[in-house]
Amino acid sequence: MAKYKLDIPLQTDFQLIGIVTPLPAYRVAYFINKELGLRLKRKDDWVLEFGKRNEKYRFPLFCDYLEIDKLNIYFLGNKAVNTGNPLLAEHRYLDFLLMLKGVEGSYFSLTYFEILAAFTHFQTTVKIDVDKLSSIENIIIDDEIIQQD
Repeated sequence: MAKYKLDIPLQTDFQLIGIVTPLPAYRVAYFINKELGLRLKRKDDWVLEFGKRNEKYRFPLFCDYLEIDKLNIYFLGNKAVNTGNPLLAEHRYLDFLLMLKGVEGSYFSLTYFEILAAFTHFQTTVKIDVDKLSSIENIIIDDEIIQQD
C-alpha cells in the first residue's frame, strides 16, 4: 500500500528582526520599550517540546499589541533558558527575536529595524526572511491565547 504525505506550507503573516546582544531579556525589553515607544510585558515562558526525548525548552516571551495598527509584537529569546538550545537552529547566533505580526507592508519593520540597528547596546540586528526558515513551526504563536491576559 502506498503512503502519502500531505505537505502544506505555513502561511507567514509576520516579519522577524534578530538581535545579538549580551544583555538579559528584561533589559533588552526595557530598551526596546524606551526606544520604540512600546509596552512589552513579560508573559509566561514560550514552552516547546522537541528533540529525541521530547524535552521541554523554555524561551522568554514579552508581548505588546498596538490597537490602532492592529499589530501584535512579540519579543522572544532565541536561546532556551534551561538549556541554551536555539529556537531557530539556522540562526543560532541570534540572542533574541522581535516578531511583528499582522504587518501590512514593511513600514513598521523598516522603521523598527533602523532604530534598533542604531542602538549602541546591540552588537547587531538582522532582518530574517521567514519564508526560508526550516524551523518556522517553533515560532508560530496563537495571538488569542497570548492576548487573554
